[in-house]
Amino acid sequence: MANKNVGGISEWWTRFDSGSGAQRLSGFLSAIINTMQNWTDNAQTHLQGYRDRVVHISLNEKIEGGMNLNMSPPVISSLSERGQRAAAKLVERFTAPSNQQILSWDNHRWVRYRSTMALLEQLLKAMSLAVANPMPGDRRYIELIRRTPTEFPTSYRWRDSDQQTFADESTGELLELARKWGDGKSKIATASFTEGAPRPQPELRVRPRI
Repeated sequence: MANKNVGGISEWWTRFDSGSGAQRLSGFLSAIINTMQNWTDNAQTHLQGYRDRVVHISLNEKIEGGMNLNMSPPVISSLSERGQRAAAKLVERFTAPSNQQILSWDNHRWVRYRSTMALLEQLLKAMSLAVANPMPGDRRYIELIRRTPTEFPTSYRWRDSDQQTFADESTGELLELARKWGDGKSKIATASFTEGAPRPQPELRVRPRI
């Protein structure tokens, strides 16, 4: 387990460059499969606010985990015991008082807050830039928001005028907030959330809910 905010940031490598040509080819194909299965999880372990809740459990690849589908009862019991011990370490970390260790529950929540607000600031700035500078020939977003029910595009129409008004006002409020955060004139814009934010910086991505 990482024992400080900057701990556990090193890359995890899947090496396959030893042995004969056939062995290297087999190792290369295994590395591709490993990447397909674990790339997202491995990437997230580099982020503060994620890696402090990760416990690495070493396995004997010849008899444990992976494609070892016929593990004996003693091997399964050993894996289960290691999992229980890992869970106990996480419980101990996040239930201890904040003043007793660096990676406490409060620290975890604080790191996630700092990362989230830095991302939100960047998202609002990008949104403000896109709204203020439509591509030549594009309709402005405010026109799309305020269009009548018969105007194209007709997909995903507003439920009623109340929803349309809500969208109009809320979008304006978000843009105003982005302006205040970015113009350096407002009292709340004397600094930026990105200054001193946790590194490496995460990304906001839209993915289908599973």
